[in-house]
Amino acid sequence: MQSFMENEEVLYNSAETSPNPTPNSDNLTHDLGDDWIPECDIEKKPIVGQLFPDIDTAFNFYYHYGSTCGFVSRRSTERKNKQNKITRKYFVCSRAGLPEDDKSEDQSIKKRKTTSAKCDCPAKLILASNGNGGFYVKEFTEYHNHSFAGKGTMQFLRCSRSLTEFHKRFIIDAAKLNIGATRAHAIFKSMIGSYENVGATVVDFKNFSRDIKEYIGKHDADILIQKFKDIQASSDNNFRFEYKTDENNHLTQLFWADGVGRRNFEVFGDVISFDATYRTNKYGMVFIPFIGIDNHWKSVTFAAALLEKEDADNYKWACESFKKFFGSSVKCIVTDQDPAMKIAIEECFPGVKHRLCMWHIMKKFPSKLGTLFCAESPFMDKLNNFV
Repeated sequence: MQSFMENEEVLYNSAETSPNPTPNSDNLTHDLGDDWIPECDIEKKPIVGQLFPDIDTAFNFYYHYGSTCGFVSRRSTERKNKQNKITRKYFVCSRAGLPEDDKSEDQSIKKRKTTSAKCDCPAKLILASNGNGGFYVKEFTEYHNHSFAGKGTMQFLRCSRSLTEFHKRFIIDAAKLNIGATRAHAIFKSMIGSYENVGATVVDFKNFSRDIKEYIGKHDADILIQKFKDIQASSDNNFRFEYKTDENNHLTQLFWADGVGRRNFEVFGDVISFDATYRTNKYGMVFIPFIGIDNHWKSVTFAAALLEKEDADNYKWACESFKKFFGSSVKCIVTDQDPAMKIAIEECFPGVKHRLCMWHIMKKFPSKLGTLFCAESPFMDKLNNFV
């Protein structure tokens, strides 16, 4: 980016002259006729006869020349011999070619307005093979029929917009903090100093964030399982997890417990409670936290599970996974009035006391007795005293 910024304020000469030139304050060009010729350092400008070892090297040279002068270059046609080897290659300005017709048969399709529309720009660079595997500049047309990007607009050129690894890591880290791409771009601008120094537009940030979400959407289960394996192998040797997939290799059941949760169970594991009322993920899977109460009457987490359905088979699998990692030293289990939970607990923990959560019971009184009766009578106060 620094090399681009050093050449933002480029001046242009013209092949024709005019008695009353009209300067353009935005891109600092002098409109002296139909042709614009960019000015830059002589070592950055292609010359006829210049040698290049391959086509990619030549294109990178011409691309950097265009980005320095305020236009974008692109690859064009090529010629090959009978041995299917390239003998001639054309590089042109991105605005080369005839402009597209604004009229469309489908009036509902709106064409995007852009300042880089094709205008049959004649600027080009023609490479020819030198017979030794390399290429030389056979023809170089320097002048353009349009103005160039200058200060304030150089940042929007395609050649000035590229997401580096630092950009990508910043977007990912911002997403972990629930910061969207638009806000992340604004924060990055504040860190760098100005939009011109960011090196990418807010659309580039949003497109990368979209691509990341699309990739994760297809491989989220694989990423999660690999993350658990990495935790188990490196940072937490006491981390344990177990999962199951269906015939389509879709994740249907997942149970995990870290070292902190397992140590909490050793101290406060006499009574556990689990409730399956959370469906906040986009897959509609049931989230089940296994929790307990410490000596300060605060909740502590032992483990957690994700299940496909709230049925007896899924609850049995979760209970068996719990017994596998924690043993069967539980004395009491508190749940809500779910019949599937009751079946699973009776089968997996036959000697453990099963009690219903009082909070769920008290929440059902207004719906059973009537909201008006419970709100305007002292019934609930008297009931709470007894409870």
